[in-house]
Amino acid sequence: MPNKRVRDSIQFIFDLEESGRLFHFDDDPAKVMDSYTGRRVFTDAELPIIRDGVANCFAVLQDPFYFLLQAGIDMYDRTELVYFEHRGHAIHNPTMSECGRFSVTPDHYGFTLYQTGGYYTAWRLELPDRRYLLLTDNEGGAGSTHLFKDGDPIMMGLYEDDGEPIAYSELTAGAL
Repeated sequence: MPNKRVRDSIQFIFDLEESGRLFHFDDDPAKVMDSYTGRRVFTDAELPIIRDGVANCFAVLQDPFYFLLQAGIDMYDRTELVYFEHRGHAIHNPTMSECGRFSVTPDHYGFTLYQTGGYYTAWRLELPDRRYLLLTDNEGGAGSTHLFKDGDPIMMGLYEDDGEPIAYSELTAGAL
């Protein structure tokens, strides 16, 4: 069952964007000003809710800034938000630790090596709803491999149980 805190955190970010009040989470929300009116964006009554929402994002999202960036991109140019949940965290890059500071191998999150045909391989994670994720180098198809190093472009795809692709994210291997 999906983690409600993860869903709520992602929705919190997208709600801020839709209301035109998205801000960088390193900033104090009490000091965020509207560039047109010169007034504070958040009222005193809203500040506890906003601060709780930001704290929750840092608690459960591997990299809240990834989701902030996606929220700020036009919907039609946005990379698909492919992520999975691991121990209460939303993980969008299985080559980074939960905090995003350290490189890990995908088996840290339960991915296993998978033969895609011939000599080609990928990392695969079975999801509870029978769909699965494949993580490969940036080729993402025939000729792809599970072998990559920090800084390499990689691709994570979400697939139906029958192999039909749903969405993919282009990522960079390793820690931030």
